[in-house]
Amino acid sequence: MNDDEESSAAVDEEERARILRERARKLALRPREAESAHRDILEFTLSGESYGIELACISEVYPMADLTPIPCAPGFVLGVVNIRGRIFSVIDLRRLFGLASAERAPGDKVIVMQDAVMEFGIRAELIVGTRSVPSGGIRQGIPTLDGIGAGYLKGITDDHVAVLDGEKMLGDAKLIVHEDVDQ
Repeated sequence: MNDDEESSAAVDEEERARILRERARKLALRPREAESAHRDILEFTLSGESYGIELACISEVYPMADLTPIPCAPGFVLGVVNIRGRIFSVIDLRRLFGLASAERAPGDKVIVMQDAVMEFGIRAELIVGTRSVPSGGIRQGIPTLDGIGAGYLKGITDDHVAVLDGEKMLGDAKLIVHEDVDQ
C-alpha cells in the first residue's frame, strides 16, 4: 500500500466509525421517542366505568380469591390476599375515590401495582385488556371526578377511559396503612 492508499483507508475507517456512532445514537433515541409518543395501559372496569393504568406500574393481574379482611383498616382497604406466598393489601378504588361501593363478585381481579419501594393490589371487576394510547390522546381533568380521586388522575382518553397515575398512587404515603391499636 502506498501513502495515498493508507491515508484513504484511514479516512474511510474514521468515516465508518463516525457513521456507526451516529447510527447507535439514533437507535438509542428511538425507544425514548416511542415512550413519549404512546402510553401502554391496562384497561379495567369498576362500577361500569372504564379506568386505565400504565403497564410500567403493574407487575401482574391475579384472580381475587381468599381475601382476608383486616380489622381497624381504613374503609378503602378491602383486606389482604396471598399470591404465591406473598401478601398484598387490596385497595378498592371506589371507596378511596368516594364512589358507590359494590359487593365483591366471583370474577373480581387484583391488579398488583409495584415500584422499587411500594406494592399493593387494586380491585378490578373486569379486565378489558391492554392497549397503546397516544400521549396526546389523554386530556387533562374530568369534571365529575374531584377530591382524592382527581389527585390520582393523569387524564381521560377520547373514548372516556380515566387513566390513573400509577406512579403517584405508589408514591402516596396516604395509602400506607400503619396503625397500632391498643387492646
